[in-house]
Amino acid sequence: MSRVSPNGLRLLPLPPVHPHKGEPLLRRILITNDDGYDAPGIQLLAELAAELAEEVWIVAPATDQSGTAQSVSLHQPIRCKPLAERHFAVRGTPSDCVLLGAFHLMPEKPDLLLSGINQGINMADTVGFSGTLGAALTASLFDIPAIALSQAWKDRHKIHWDTPRRYTGALIRQLLTEPLPGGMVTNINFPSVAPQQVSGIANASMNGQSLTGAGVDQRLDQRQQDYFWLSFQHHYRAVSDPNSDVNALRERAISVSFIERQLAQGLNPELFSRFGQAG
Repeated sequence: MSRVSPNGLRLLPLPPVHPHKGEPLLRRILITNDDGYDAPGIQLLAELAAELAEEVWIVAPATDQSGTAQSVSLHQPIRCKPLAERHFAVRGTPSDCVLLGAFHLMPEKPDLLLSGINQGINMADTVGFSGTLGAALTASLFDIPAIALSQAWKDRHKIHWDTPRRYTGALIRQLLTEPLPGGMVTNINFPSVAPQQVSGIANASMNGQSLTGAGVDQRLDQRQQDYFWLSFQHHYRAVSDPNSDVNALRERAISVSFIERQLAQGLNPELFSRFGQAG
C-alpha cells in the first residue's frame, strides 16, 4: 500500500530484506562506475551483485572519472589491466568500460549493467554530467538493461553505505520481476540516513532546476601559464516540486527515476513550423 507524505510525495513501502537463497537471478552482470576501481561503492556493489548473478564482471576506470558523462576515448589508446578473474581496471571513461566489457572482455553481452554505487547524488539537472549515468545510458543504446546507483552524503567521512547494502539487492530483484523495456535506464539515489530511517521508495522526476552557475578558479602554474578548476553552483533548496528526486531525498526516501530512450525524441512540429514562415 502506498501513502502520501505531508509534502505530497507518494511513497511505496520498503522491500522486505532477507538473505536470498536459491538460484541466481541472472547469468552475467557487468559493473562499472565513475569513482574508480578502488572506490568503496563499487566494491560494495560487486559484493551485492554476487547474490544476483552467476558471474560478476568488474570493468571500471583506473582513476576517478566523475563528470565524464557519456564520453568515449577516440583520440588516445585505452589501457586495460587485469587485476583478478573478471576484474579489470581501465585507463578510460565509464562508457569506455561498458563497451570494452560488453563487446570484448565478456563472452557475450551482460544481462544487466550496474553503475555505481556513486559516492554522491546523481539527480535533478546535473545528471547530464554524470559518468555513473553516462555508463548506464551507453549500455541502454545496445539494449542492455542498466541501473545507476548513488549514495547521498552530508559528511564525506560518515557515508551511510549500510543503506544501499540493505536495500540494493531487494530493489533490483523487485525491478527485474519482469524484463525491463529495451533502452531503459533506472536511476536510484539513496538518502543520507541510516537504513532504519529510510521512509520509503518514491518514483521521482529529475526535472528540478538546481544549477545556478559554474565556478571557474583561475590559477598560475610554475611556468606562468594559466590553468583552471571548474565547479558547479547549486541551490537545491529552490527545487520545490514535491515529485522531484531532490524532494524525495529531503523526505529520506529512496528516489527511483526512469530514463527511456524515445525514438521520437527530437520531433516538435510547433517549433519546426517556424522554418516555413515568410521572412
